[in-house]
Amino acid sequence: RLTEYLQKSRKQPVSDFFRDGLIFFSFHSEDLCSKVRANSHIHPKLDLFVAYAHDQLRAAPVLYENLNLAPAAISARAAFENYVSLSFITSRTDAAVLADRYHRFKDIEKLKGLRNSPFLDPLPEEEEKRILAANPEWVDSVSGKLVKKPHWTGIPGMSVETMVKQIGKADYYSLYRTTSSFVHASPITVNLYSSFGQLRSVSSEKQSRGMSLLIALFALETLVEYCRFFSITYDYPGYLALMTKVSELNELP
Repeated sequence: RLTEYLQKSRKQPVSDFFRDGLIFFSFHSEDLCSKVRANSHIHPKLDLFVAYAHDQLRAAPVLYENLNLAPAAISARAAFENYVSLSFITSRTDAAVLADRYHRFKDIEKLKGLRNSPFLDPLPEEEEKRILAANPEWVDSVSGKLVKKPHWTGIPGMSVETMVKQIGKADYYSLYRTTSSFVHASPITVNLYSSFGQLRSVSSEKQSRGMSLLIALFALETLVEYCRFFSITYDYPGYLALMTKVSELNELP
């Protein structure tokens, strides 16, 4: 019954869009290193943004076709934050500094993760000292210890909301709050699982479609922002056509 319901619920134009979006992304992201024409000293430190976006985009059609609303919302939130972080870096005059911090922050997260894990051994003391010495942005200058809430930018008080505002996408922050409600299992999400007065574990096609389209939108925006910053030629008319298609498909009944 579930398989039959899912097959009847899917809209072929939506599935076709995900295929076309993935083709576009895969074609333009292949062998990116050889296409970089500007800021070449930075790009290796930002390549993860593209790999992450590609991974999210590949998940979008699967989430849509199975009407996985919560996983699609969580993925949309992650794709959005990925796009915001990249855009925050590329929008600033100190992009090289922030790219380097983003790249090095992995050691800080490793240090925190091993310290807090009840199952893994912490790093040897000498290794901890080496990491802290190499990453002074996240070390308290007085105590010499890791700050309580380190952010990858190394900027005190920085948050996703602040970054969204600084890149001129303040209107999008409401989407972040909405998708975050799924991450935190908020009771308000019951409204999106209710249909005809009943609570259902399989969402409506329209709800899952909307979240899955957001994944694709932010994944494609991430690729285009990467191409813009590194002066990589891409099919701009093709990109606009995909963005137009997102709006059209979102309006389907």
